[in-house]
Formats: sequence, C-alpha cells, structure tokens
Amino acid sequence: MANLTEGNVKSKLVSFMLPILIGNVLQQCYSLADAVIVGQVVGDEGLAAIGASQSIQFFLISILMGLGAGSEILISKYVGQKNLPMVKRTLDSLLTAVLGLALILTLTGIFISEILLKGIGTPKEILPQSVEYLKIYFIGLFGVAGYNTLSGILRSTGNSRVPLIFLIITSVVNIGLDIWFVAGLNMGVAGAGCATVIAQTISFILCLLYINVQKDFVSYQIMNLDFRWESVREGLKCGIPFAIEQGAVSLGMFFMQAAINSLGVKVMTSYVIGAKIDSFAAIPISGIGQTICIFTSQNLGAKKIERAKKGKNFCLCLAFGISLGLLFLLWGAGEYIIKLFTNDQEIICMSYDYIKILSLAYFIASYFVVLNGHIRGTGNTVLPMISTLSGFWFSRVPSAYLLKDYWGYMGVWLAIPIGWICSCIITGVYIHGKKFTSLM
Repeated sequence: MANLTEGNVKSKLVSFMLPILIGNVLQQCYSLADAVIVGQVVGDEGLAAIGASQSIQFFLISILMGLGAGSEILISKYVGQKNLPMVKRTLDSLLTAVLGLALILTLTGIFISEILLKGIGTPKEILPQSVEYLKIYFIGLFGVAGYNTLSGILRSTGNSRVPLIFLIITSVVNIGLDIWFVAGLNMGVAGAGCATVIAQTISFILCLLYINVQKDFVSYQIMNLDFRWESVREGLKCGIPFAIEQGAVSLGMFFMQAAINSLGVKVMTSYVIGAKIDSFAAIPISGIGQTICIFTSQNLGAKKIERAKKGKNFCLCLAFGISLGLLFLLWGAGEYIIKLFTNDQEIICMSYDYIKILSLAYFIASYFVVLNGHIRGTGNTVLPMISTLSGFWFSRVPSAYLLKDYWGYMGVWLAIPIGWICSCIITGVYIHGKKFTSLM
C-alpha cells in the first residue's frame, strides 16, 4: 500500500494522479472506440442508437458508484490510520454489496430496456438497435460494477498503477473486438456492446486476481469474507449522498435527453459526438478531483491537516492550467476531432458549437470539481451532493427546456455551463465559510 501522507506534496500528487488520468482516458476509449467504429461502419443512426441509452447507463453506474465512493473514502482513512483489519472488513462488505446490487439491476434491466428507451422518447427508427445495445450493456453490468469498485479500492490504498496496467490490456482487447465484431462480422451496434462488455469483465477478473495473490494486500475470497452490515451501513453513510447525487444527475439526463430527442436525430448525433469529446476533455479535471479526495482522506486520517490544504491548492492551480490548454485545443482542432465520427457538415457544425461552449466553462468546472473532491475527502459527501444537484436540477434542466424553444440546440448547449455556475457558487460559499474552515 502506498502512503500519501509523507514526502513532497506535489511529487506525491503527480505520481499518484498520472495513472488515474491515463486510466480514465482508457476507460473512455471503450465508448470512444464504439462510437468511432460504429459511426464509420454502421452510420449516424447506429451512433445515435448507442447514444440514446447513455443517460440510462450513467444512471446505473451512478447507483453502483455510491457504495464504491463510500469504500474509497473509508479505506483511505483506514490506510492513513494504518488499520489493516478495517481495510479488509470494508473491502469484503462493500464489494459484496455492490456485486449483489449489480446482479439485481442486471436481471431487472434486461426486461425493461425497451420501456426505458421509449420513456425518454427514443425515435422509432433507432429504437430496435438501441434496445439491443442496452440489453447487452445490462448483461455486462456485473463486470463494470466489480471493476469500478475494485479499482477505486486499489487507488484508495495509494496504488493507482495496477488499475492502469489492467486498463491498458483491456483497452487493446476492446478495440480489437470492436473492429472484429462490428466491421468484420457485421454485428452492428450489438457487436460494439459485446466488445465493451467482454473487455470490462476481463478488467474486473484481473483486479480480483491481483488482490488475491498480493501478499501485502488484503484478499477477497468468498469462503473467507469478513462481511459486516455495520461496515455496509458506514459505507452507505458516506456513499448514499454520492449515489443520490449521481443518480439524480442521471435522472436529470433523462430529461436532458428528452429535450435533445425532441430536436431530431441530427441533434441527437451531435450531442453524442460532443459528449464523447467532452468526456475525454474533462478527464484531467475529474481525475484531479478523484486524486484530492483520496489524498485529503489519507492525510486527515493521519492528522496532517496542513498537508491536505497544500494538496488542495496545488490541485486547483493544476486544474486551471489544464482548462487553459483545453480551450486552445478544442477551439483550434475541434472540427478535425469531430470528423473522426461523421462527415455530415451540419452535425459537424452543431458538435463544434457544443465543445466550444463547454471549453469556455471548464475553468468554472475545475473550481467546483476539485473543491468538491477535497470536501468529500473530509467525509462530507452531502455538500457536494447539494452543489451538484442544485446546478443540475435548478439550473441546467430548466434552462435547457426554456432556451431550446428560443435558440434550438444552442439553448441546450448553453444550459450546461449555466448549471456549472450555480454549482460553483454553492461550493465556493461553503468552503470559505466558518463551518468548513473550523474543520480544517
């Protein structure tokens, strides 16, 4: 287990952060490979079919990530305290709970995929492909949940390199299978779904094998579990606000998707492309947020408050610098990136508008993402929930419906940074208030 409570703050953060950032890039490669290959081989309707279910996928992941987030925060704290028995108990209890929940969601989701997609207004011309893709995704949910939880637990112990190594392996597998299934076997969007599911399941198996063969790490063995409901409850106490936050955001994504769907298939496709590019562009910022959460939790567990503050300030400066780089990159090369997905000039123009608007607002996103990560590291997952939900439900969703009637797709695009501004204000007021400063 790596110790983040000693050594130079900047070098520790950077060495721990880099594998997380690269790993996040590779995770996005799963969906990017699907999008590029399907877009070029199947066409724009195939691409829209994959994108139609992304709000549902995000909702499923967000539910499972709640317990995962609780385990990361708790294990980071116990690592800082050097309490190995509690690390073992937390791992056994929360991983078991996550896998059980994933199994329930899988069995339920297979039967309600079509109902869900019809509920968000998926156009009839892409509905059969969308249903097929979503059912396959549900089948692979067990592996997705297992990998996301285990990789988070490994990172919470200070080990961010092993999850990266496994992702490199499975990313190559995913891209190879994408090409074979979609282009070689003409399986269409179903092939893209199968490729992603197989690759993510492999990554879970690799993580599971790793923790069971490492002598300096706690193992997870079904016949030797230290499962305690009190550990699950403690994890839920940390994780439920995060799960509510992510679940409510993904529920809001249903409404956002419905607003976009009402504008036609071309706007849907533009949104899918823009969202794919944004998901890559946002990786460094979200990765910094993940890093400072674990760094803060370990150092507070070790009673090193000033060190936690130094880490937060460094991460803010780094995130702002990255935002500036993204601004130049997306304005300068955005159109060329979009052309990897489609040759339709109208879709290219709409997608370019999307990423230009978001690139201007990444500075705002950097502020509240990094500070929310720092706040979560203190064990407070309620305030980030309030900040995120207020920005999404009270700003982004209403703005999208109001502005789309006046400005069409541009109104929906503008609603996203409007929500970020609201979240930024709430987080800023809290972190500079007396209640938070008294904790730190």
